[in-house]
Amino acid sequence: MKKHRKIKKKVCVAVPCILLLIYFLWGRAWPRRWFISSDQFFRLTNPDPRFESDGFFPEKLPVSAENPRYIYYDGFFFLDYINGISFTLDTEEYQDMKEAYLAFFREEEAEHLRDIFFWYVFDEKVTTEFLEDEGLDNLKSLFHEGVEDSYKVLAYDICASRHPSYYLRGVICNDDRNEMIIFYIHDGIRNEKRNTEI
Repeated sequence: MKKHRKIKKKVCVAVPCILLLIYFLWGRAWPRRWFISSDQFFRLTNPDPRFESDGFFPEKLPVSAENPRYIYYDGFFFLDYINGISFTLDTEEYQDMKEAYLAFFREEEAEHLRDIFFWYVFDEKVTTEFLEDEGLDNLKSLFHEGVEDSYKVLAYDICASRHPSYYLRGVICNDDRNEMIIFYIHDGIRNEKRNTEI
């Protein structure tokens, strides 16, 4: 009888602990790719004006946006997080959004021209090797076609916050499909190949 009570007590302690662990890990231990609406995603990615990512993602999807895909990952102890969205647009909205993001990144580049902790990449062909080299493999789920199919980096920047922690954000486009991929990543342990002395 005593043995039975001990087992029952252990189960009563273990079950709530397991449930709390699952609750804590939800959305943190693995990427989240399903959202009820784009508004729910944007509330998570633009939660507070004090955060750097605020304003980088659009506040809502453009009118002609179709086939949205998402990735949202909030890693342990905020070491890593990945936010990304992709969608297709009609030609006019696609060109407008491309121009707006290109102007945004050119302005940022001019502002950080002499800053050794910022790197900018423009008009780079996206390949599997590029994604692996830059540590952007997690974005593959956002691509509507194969990675090798006409994707180009519209603009992409890397900001070193403190070694080995980096912020990466950018826009990848596919002119054949009018597809936009917008991402913002914090990589807590990045092996940056660019020369830096932080």
